[in-house]
Amino acid sequence: MTTITTLQPLHSPSIAPNYTALSHSEVHNPPFDAELLAERLKAGALEPFFQPIISLVDGRPCGAEVLARLRLADGSLLAARDFIPLAETANLIDPLTQDLFNKIILLRERLQPLDLNFLSVNLSHFTIEEPQAIELLQTLVTGLDGCCRVQVEITETWARNDRQVLRDFAARAQLMGASLAIDDFGTGYASLRNLAELPFNFLKIDLSFVSEMFDSIKAMTVLMAVISFGQRLGLKLIAEGVETEAQRDLLFRAGLDLAQGYLFGRPGSIDLLEELCSQSQFYLDNGVILHSLK
Repeated sequence: MTTITTLQPLHSPSIAPNYTALSHSEVHNPPFDAELLAERLKAGALEPFFQPIISLVDGRPCGAEVLARLRLADGSLLAARDFIPLAETANLIDPLTQDLFNKIILLRERLQPLDLNFLSVNLSHFTIEEPQAIELLQTLVTGLDGCCRVQVEITETWARNDRQVLRDFAARAQLMGASLAIDDFGTGYASLRNLAELPFNFLKIDLSFVSEMFDSIKAMTVLMAVISFGQRLGLKLIAEGVETEAQRDLLFRAGLDLAQGYLFGRPGSIDLLEELCSQSQFYLDNGVILHSLK
């Protein structure tokens, strides 16, 4: 019989206040238009934030998702959902993405000691549909070569739109060494055929499945079915929105590979990611250190 051992995370108390401050600073809804967005981009106000992705096998921070934030003149932050749709409609999404990639590359020397396997980035479907999409991605892949791999997240909803465009992009992305993840799985209407035909490497389970899994038998059944489905396709699975130890433990027992959520760390600056990686420790129940970066 295989023995499953529950992982217990120990978080440094000094990190918690920073998480709280960051979460409050992201709540901001000022009047915003394309002119102001262009002005802030020109001022270099775009910032990469990082949310750690944790291995449930050994407790190691093995990756991070890059999330765009926009610093306003008053010092407050806009989350991506508050300006990315505007950037797409105002034809600013490509220069915005290039700026974000350049800033990630500038952080290479600070990212390398963290020993991350990959950085995950979101590409707009407007960008992927453009001929220069591969050239844009190549900039990041080349800039992080020898540091970590690049993973591109594609939302499930868009994956059903133009399969040929996505297939061509995916094939060329993989040739240059990038991997693909289908994001928010379970919230859209991607066909099973898409998952079978398109060369995805990772499947990200939407946070709604994780948050509701203890609420009803039906919710738990659906979650287990998604996990089994992804495993049978040979995909690496990432659970989003993990906020409690009970959620983490069940996902670990179900054979999930990776997890992301507030239990492990909120999105934050490179400073916060460095602090989290240096202070995070994971222990087995018997007190033996499983993994430590200290």
